[in-house]
Amino acid sequence: MLNIAAGKIGIPIVCFEIGEAGRIDENYIQAGMKGIINFMKYFGMLKGEPEIPEKQILLKDYIEIPSPIGGIFHPKVNAGDVIKKNQLIGIIKSPFTGEKRYVKSPKNGVVIGIRSQPLVRPGTTAGWLMSFEQGNVLPPLKKHIKEITSRTFSITKEKGIEIK
Repeated sequence: MLNIAAGKIGIPIVCFEIGEAGRIDENYIQAGMKGIINFMKYFGMLKGEPEIPEKQILLKDYIEIPSPIGGIFHPKVNAGDVIKKNQLIGIIKSPFTGEKRYVKSPKNGVVIGIRSQPLVRPGTTAGWLMSFEQGNVLPPLKKHIKEITSRTFSITKEKGIEIK
């Protein structure tokens, strides 16, 4: 991969993943472009002030949420959603037995991915989550920036989720 090869020879690189497998979404494209432009402004590659949320959260607790049965997965959340522990992530229904299982979040966190391809086997990852349990609110950046409201931080407050 380009980011690994560049890192081995001392070339700084930023790599991010955004969106869903096999799907192009204008919202993800816009968010990605905004991130790239803010990065370039922050490091002086472009003129202007970056727009960075007044509060940023560093999340470390990556969780894959497996499908308990095989069948057809119907997601009930989207990538980027802030969810609470035990919140419904999706429903899996077996077309053969009619069995239905509810996939719920094991912790409070942010959905970083949700299966967009409906067929799942037992153990197939239905969703990916970053938990708030090991999250930290980062200190403000020292450079001059234009602060904007943090969507994720605002939603956590609305849902009564505390981040240290």
